[in-house]
Amino acid sequence: MRVAENRISMVCAIVAFLLAAIPSSPVHAQTTHQDNWFLEDIRVPDNLAPGITDEPFVIAVVDDGMRITHRDLADFIWTNPLEIPDNRIDDDGNGYVDDVHGWDVSDENGDVGAPEGRADFYHGTHIAGVITNIARAAYGESAPRFIRIMPIKTLADSAPTTYLVDAYEGIEYAIRAGADIIVTSWGVGQITSEESRILQEAADNGILVVASGGNLPEEREQYPAAHSTVLAVASTDPDGQKTLNSNYGQFIDISAPGVDIHSASVASDDSYAVRDGTSFSAAMVAAAAALIKLQHGFDSLKQIEACLESSAEPLEVPSFEYSAKLGSGKLNVEAAVTCDLLTWETGATNRLILPKGFLHGKTTTGPASITWAIEPEGRFKGIRFTPVFNAGEAA
Repeated sequence: MRVAENRISMVCAIVAFLLAAIPSSPVHAQTTHQDNWFLEDIRVPDNLAPGITDEPFVIAVVDDGMRITHRDLADFIWTNPLEIPDNRIDDDGNGYVDDVHGWDVSDENGDVGAPEGRADFYHGTHIAGVITNIARAAYGESAPRFIRIMPIKTLADSAPTTYLVDAYEGIEYAIRAGADIIVTSWGVGQITSEESRILQEAADNGILVVASGGNLPEEREQYPAAHSTVLAVASTDPDGQKTLNSNYGQFIDISAPGVDIHSASVASDDSYAVRDGTSFSAAMVAAAAALIKLQHGFDSLKQIEACLESSAEPLEVPSFEYSAKLGSGKLNVEAAVTCDLLTWETGATNRLILPKGFLHGKTTTGPASITWAIEPEGRFKGIRFTPVFNAGEAA
């Protein structure tokens, strides 16, 4: 599946690369915890009790559509509380008629499902299933109370290929509809000023965009993943190594499993498939970010990013080619939710062993000094520090 420029900023020559998923064979059977090896690999905790429960946390999946009736998804699907179904009226005045469960920006209607006979519209359903699997593992059957999925379809039913022509329009809808996190499991090798503006608008509204790093086995930036406001995700295998087809580079922020990912299939309401790709790695990171927000109520995107990156597990890098180019390491959801970096008192000395991450300096009322021991593995040319300020304190 591929992604191209949106209609807002269409250029004469469309240069597009593979959407961040590699198709593999569907599995028509009921899912089990054992099928989802990644839940143990990324250490998803169970029996969590959210600290923030006033309203569900909304994760928008901007993709090719979604089978919202699937048994793994139905209870999680976001509902627009101000829209009356099927009355052909824009009840909430947001410019979209009957956007009850999301929106199809390409066909301009509220039907976010795959068109009849188009099995290639599988991607968004699989991503959503990964998110709901993590939610259920963490919160059990009460998970739909805490996390909702907003489906946003950016591929026309009649599209001859699976290029997501309207992808950035989908991000705009997610911003307007009040999403908390936006998953963009697709990418291209360039970005326009208008597309950059849309991503910046999401960040300015406190919305975290999580993007797949791409499925090209080379050091090449992909957008939106490489945008400064976006959290970019590479993929790993069961041995904790970079997958063959995952992109890598300085733009990657963190890695997560991307091989043999069992999830909901678009084929029917009770079918499943096993697929590969950084798309599903991004879905895992988005779900982990939601758990962090639900547990701690952080308002700052940088706080959530700091929890994710500072808690990652170091990766064994087989060659210098990948050194410091797979982000901070492999996602560790349990450690990210605990978030020692921001929830424990900062000691006199901090030890940083990850190739990418955050250092937390706690301010004091009097003279103080804080030191760090920085011990990255392998050769490196230098260390870059970027100050981040949150509520008047350095984070």
